[in-house]
Amino acid sequence: MTDSIKPYAELEIGLQRISAEAHRVELRFTNPLSEAEVSPVTGEARFDLDALADLELDLAGYGKRLSSMLFADGGIAAMFGQVQASVQSQDLALRVRLLVGPSAPELHALRWELLAAPAGGAPMFTSERVLFSRFMTSQDWRTVKLRPRSEMKALIAVSAPANLDQYRLAAVDLPGEVARASGQLVGMSVAVAGREQPLTLKNLLDALREPVDLLYLVCHGGYTADGPHLYLQKDDGTAAVVKGQDLAHGLADLSQQPRLMVMASCESAAPDSASLPALAPMLAEAGVSAIVGMRGKITLETVKQIMPVFFRELLRDGQIDRAMAAARAAAVAQNRPDYWIPALYLRLRGGRIWYDPGFGPGDDFEKWQSIVTHVRDGNFVAITGLGARESITGDSRNVARALAKANHFPLAAYQCDDLPQVLQFLTVTQDADYALSAALAQIREETLRLHAGSLPPELANAPLPKIFDALMEPQSADQPKNVYQMLAELPGSVYVTASADTLMAKALKLAGKKPQLLCNHWRRTGDAIPVEPPYDGTPAPETPVVYQMLGVFSQPDTLVLTENDYFDYTIATAGYKLMPRVVRSALASSSLLFLGFQLTDWSFRVLFRLIQSLEGGSRRARMSHVGVQVNPDEYTMADVDKARRYLQKYFDQEGNVGLYWGSAEDFLKQLHTQLASLPQKAAAAAAGDGWDV
Repeated sequence: MTDSIKPYAELEIGLQRISAEAHRVELRFTNPLSEAEVSPVTGEARFDLDALADLELDLAGYGKRLSSMLFADGGIAAMFGQVQASVQSQDLALRVRLLVGPSAPELHALRWELLAAPAGGAPMFTSERVLFSRFMTSQDWRTVKLRPRSEMKALIAVSAPANLDQYRLAAVDLPGEVARASGQLVGMSVAVAGREQPLTLKNLLDALREPVDLLYLVCHGGYTADGPHLYLQKDDGTAAVVKGQDLAHGLADLSQQPRLMVMASCESAAPDSASLPALAPMLAEAGVSAIVGMRGKITLETVKQIMPVFFRELLRDGQIDRAMAAARAAAVAQNRPDYWIPALYLRLRGGRIWYDPGFGPGDDFEKWQSIVTHVRDGNFVAITGLGARESITGDSRNVARALAKANHFPLAAYQCDDLPQVLQFLTVTQDADYALSAALAQIREETLRLHAGSLPPELANAPLPKIFDALMEPQSADQPKNVYQMLAELPGSVYVTASADTLMAKALKLAGKKPQLLCNHWRRTGDAIPVEPPYDGTPAPETPVVYQMLGVFSQPDTLVLTENDYFDYTIATAGYKLMPRVVRSALASSSLLFLGFQLTDWSFRVLFRLIQSLEGGSRRARMSHVGVQVNPDEYTMADVDKARRYLQKYFDQEGNVGLYWGSAEDFLKQLHTQLASLPQKAAAAAAGDGWDV
């Protein structure tokens, strides 16, 4: 994270059709310096598309006329004036999002980037003081995670058909386009498609199966009666007219879409004719989080002015809309008349594509030495949540959303990613066995989708444990290690896992250790009272204990899956002291590493409160602990920076826990770096060692 990013006031302009002639306008304003909620204001607007079309060559006149139509309602104009006054008086920058509803697709064709201020008539979106994006929604249910800046990957894809003259199109300078784009993307890992073989649709999609963060697509584009299309290539290198809808469908089928797609092609964002669909909204619906496309025929000189600034600013702080504002401002400064043509479509509310993992600005965490010392001494307990296995099974929220969609989950959309709540619904409407089998089937499907290009074909019909075995086996020395493999290299004696798989134990076995699994049969049946699971050994790094806190899939009566399960489990565990004594002792006297949790996770809330209720809190308070927030996304966090401050305050109040902002993999990589770099301190004389009289 970059805390130097200034807070932005936010204005959302929503547009919906209410009649053949009129549209509903809704303004929603948020001031980051005020806790007071500002009620939205609604009004009516009438957009004369023919009148605007007559002003296509008069850019200033177009922007003023569009403004007069949008702000014609007195209430809307007054609200906008209040927004301007509030922003100016507090010296805030403003983020403007335009949300065109599905009832008004014709409004995508308007040149919103030219919108003028109601007072004075000056263009609104030509500086970094006012950011602008066309905000998009999507039915794609998969969570889009932010990624560390150091891991950003880009794909440059250039279509240079040999026969473009037949379509009265200019030849594409393939070497020049690749060289220019590569020079702009310094700081990212860059691959190229279309240079060694023609850029067919199949070849493009194949290149994207290795997930990338940024797709820079250079090709000609246009519109026909069938909608938007792109000029890609056939196998023989000649032009292939590819429907935009076919590209969108192909992207939707990928396990992970590009987070940002930049289309350096003419007319790739929206057509000038209101009767034709836009390509960018299709791509957003397919799951692409951010799209930069050209709303008309842009000159090569303007592209040369805009794109280097855009990528330079993007790599500075990760803010896509701010980078676009800086690029547009640079083109205005050079008097480029087509500065407005690049259009930005966003699904990311915060407009950010990457984050810096760490404990804070500069990552000057003061307690690394104590954490490293505890880990070296083996005096730590690694506690893993569902986020720890994301590189293996994907995001558990994707599982929840898929189950909710397939089973017609009736509650609010924001509840569809709550897996315990969705499984509660399935248990009530079907039964517990169905809920479990449906969850396992969906986890398996997500795992196969995530690893479609790397798993052997014979595993396509294999059971989930066999797939897990294959994924846990190291394939090569340079293959990135997952969370469990990195943990298995540490000298831990007690591990706690809040997921019902046995991935932690598998990793320990592969590391040559002999783990013993402990889990609770916590459900009370008849007169039988649940008891603590038996254990009569002494845990050690070579013979560690793995406590399956929420059960294990192979023993359904141990599982904690639904909302009711969490309530009943908490009562049973606290009332009967079911947590194994060896685990309670380790949790009370060790440095705790929470890996792969979100504060809102049921598993985290239950586990953290149980740990806080254990005896030995005074010993625990003397030690340093780490809470690893899974890598942030901007769908569950309306304000990522504010969420970070809240989480840190929560952990500060609840214990001596430092909040690491990033994934479990991020933290463990940095921990291994610290273990290698920090000097080993001489062991202090322990109390009781020779001090007795």
